Amino acid sequence: MGHVASPKSLKEIYDYILEVNLGGLAGDDTTLGILLLELGAALGGAGVGSNIQVFTTPGSYVWTKPAGATMVSVLCQAAGAGGASGAVAALGVAAGGGGGGASGSMAMQTFVASDLPATVGLTVGAGGTGGAASSGAINAGSGGGASGFGTLPPFVNTIGPNGAPASGAGGGAVLQGIYLGTAGGAGGSSAGGVASVATGAACGYTTGGGGGGGVSAANATFAGGNGTAPMLVPNAGAWASPGGGTGGGAGTNAPNPNSLSYGAASGGGGGGSNTGGNGGAGGNGARGSGGGGGGGANGSSVFSGGGGRGGDGYVIVISTLASSATGGGGGGGGTPSGPAGGDLSGSYPSPSVARIQTQPVSPTTPTTSQVLTWNGSAWAGATPAGGGGGAPSGPAGGDLSATYPNPTVGGLQGRPVASSIPSSSQVLTWTGASWTPVTPPSTTPVGAAGGDLNGTYPNPTVDGLQGNPVSATGPTTNQVLTWNGSAWTPATPSGGGGAPSGPAGGDLSSTYPNPTVAKIQGQPVSGTAPTNGQVLVYQQSSSQWVPTITSGDLGGINGYIAPLVTGLYGRSVLNTVPSTNQVLTWNGASWGPANIPTTGITVIGTTFTTNAYTLVVGDANTAQRCDNGATAATITVPAGGLFALGSMITFTQVGAGKIRLAVAGGVVVNSSVSGGFVSGTTGCRAQYSTISLLRIGPGTDTWVLAGDAA
Repeated sequence: MGHVASPKSLKEIYDYILEVNLGGLAGDDTTLGILLLELGAALGGAGVGSNIQVFTTPGSYVWTKPAGATMVSVLCQAAGAGGASGAVAALGVAAGGGGGGASGSMAMQTFVASDLPATVGLTVGAGGTGGAASSGAINAGSGGGASGFGTLPPFVNTIGPNGAPASGAGGGAVLQGIYLGTAGGAGGSSAGGVASVATGAACGYTTGGGGGGGVSAANATFAGGNGTAPMLVPNAGAWASPGGGTGGGAGTNAPNPNSLSYGAASGGGGGGSNTGGNGGAGGNGARGSGGGGGGGANGSSVFSGGGGRGGDGYVIVISTLASSATGGGGGGGGTPSGPAGGDLSGSYPSPSVARIQTQPVSPTTPTTSQVLTWNGSAWAGATPAGGGGGAPSGPAGGDLSATYPNPTVGGLQGRPVASSIPSSSQVLTWTGASWTPVTPPSTTPVGAAGGDLNGTYPNPTVDGLQGNPVSATGPTTNQVLTWNGSAWTPATPSGGGGAPSGPAGGDLSSTYPNPTVAKIQGQPVSGTAPTNGQVLVYQQSSSQWVPTITSGDLGGINGYIAPLVTGLYGRSVLNTVPSTNQVLTWNGASWGPANIPTTGITVIGTTFTTNAYTLVVGDANTAQRCDNGATAATITVPAGGLFALGSMITFTQVGAGKIRLAVAGGVVVNSSVSGGFVSGTTGCRAQYSTISLLRIGPGTDTWVLAGDAA
């Protein structure tokens, strides 16, 4: 079979790839990349290159239009659906097998490159998961994901099939796309006591999974259905996915003949049924094909076979490049141009690394300190175990010796530390050669005491004061040390040690033992009786200490003759000079002068534009006469703290059209209306109803709605 000389559609290109890859061209290079490059060149004739990007890992990506692109052809394959599990029943009771999952549809489209934006988002659908093995009823499989190129609206899109249902029927066909998705085979039936198995239907290049075998009421078991080969495929036997045998055999996973990863693919085989043991699991579908159904089972403590997984979808984008974008003949040693290949994607001179050693690199943007880690399907940014790259290893250096991760401190600031083992209470001491554990000198004095002390340390005795001897005679109660001419000796003070008597002097007046403080440091003290909270303050004008208030809400530099009010009940008063007609107002932190809030109400008429009006600052403290005839109108309260605290606006509905209130983002309206305030709905209840908005705290855009509202 010869090459297609001038393919006219992506379908022809795709058919050509299949023909070549499936044995139509003996001796040709059958790798997908070489074929697609050859076909890309065929799209535009000699001297025209191609840029081919293949997306196979489920997820979302961004395709960048290559430089010099003239035509762009897109192929999207939806993922296959998962097969259902089988059912389980008691011995002697029939149990059906699960239905096979349907395959996804395929869509193709060719665009003029200039009609596409610089970047296009695309999605690769994930294969549906099979229904989990059951100990009772059938568990349905999940649907396959859609693959698409472009969003809002999609430029090319597919429909992912629904998973095989819990009824035992096969997954339904998808009737959309250039190649339709095909239905899965039905599970084994228990009708008439004999179970039957249907195989996966074949249509297009992907097929559904085979149904699971059932077990009859007579405990007869049946094999699972095959996942059939695609249509128009030679050597169909190499494509079939046999169902599992009786006795719980597992269905075969769909094969991949000739190592082709994209294109024709078959569904997974259904699992065989079992009696007295577990049913066989359904096989997995290949690219875009359905998973096989699980086998049924009967008996005690047994499980049915789980459904097989549907094959993932994929997206292939082939860009035809003008000859100027291919770089021409090469060999000149300049900057490369044209499409990149191998582990690179995009085009030269600025390709992107899409793979490492043919393994895909995730397009997800890494975060700080992440490292490139293999996650099982792609290289992706990930935080390393331990968050910091693990413990250090190898020989230690600097002030450390031995090896990591368990080094030894061998120095301090480059000076060696002795290896001798310290004793209790020793400290590191510099000996002139090294830091060495040493017992510090005792801080407790020892030996004979001297001076005014006698005896020995640490327990000396005071036997002198300033070099004058202290008598060793023991004192009695109330005695004091008295100098007797030769020594300090305990003695009873004159007067018997009692209270003093006689006239007082100095800063005292009257007589002992009850004198009065008449002065402080020679300055007279006023005889005025103080009141609660007063303190003594020196008053220069009268040259005496007088009781007065020096704290609280009074202050200033004039003392108690002319104090300044600096607070009210402990709350500070600003020293800002007030203007005419201002009043003292609490601003949340202090008392300060402020203008008297406007309390007058001005009646004005609201002018509606296209049945709507937004309040302005000038509407504060007004009565709005609202008349929009028989048509409803909306008044919006803006955000941004435009209205002062205490601002009030009254609205009266004059016409028959309802006057409604709406609020901008951040505005809060509190109301006792039944059901609460609803922006754009709550307003005047009826014609001639009056409602009011009052601006309150704590926020700058918080209001209260009152009046005849609904």
